[in-house]
Amino acid sequence: MLMHLGYLHKCESYILRNSTQFDELQYSRQPDEGKYRHGTFVTLSCSSGPVVEGKDKTVCNNGKWQEPLGRCPYMCNVAVLWVTRHFLPDRVTPPQTKNDWQKHLAQRVGKCYNRYNGKTDSITFTCQDGYWDPIVVCPQ
Repeated sequence: MLMHLGYLHKCESYILRNSTQFDELQYSRQPDEGKYRHGTFVTLSCSSGPVVEGKDKTVCNNGKWQEPLGRCPYMCNVAVLWVTRHFLPDRVTPPQTKNDWQKHLAQRVGKCYNRYNGKTDSITFTCQDGYWDPIVVCPQ
């Protein structure tokens, strides 16, 4: 059965389940009387990295958003590596401060002097949705 678009229900503004300061919603059309027409797309963009736990786009389908959007990932604080885990920044990484926040999937290299074997080990850490991986501490 073919329906005229005028009879299809409109969608309310999309409400994110876990909204953060890193997310931004962009609609493919302007709202009509505060609601979005059937076929309107909404896209989630994140300043903290790629969308996690779901899709980055959904469409208004007869008054309901087709699929739930994911969420923006959390950022990682470099201070956790340098202060809490006792690593030293590697000189080859970009300039970093103790309060530097990094995006999801960003990498930082830390150096650790191993007093047991007298060597300096370098470890590459990856920001994984707010946590640095791997979870290791440089012995003091």
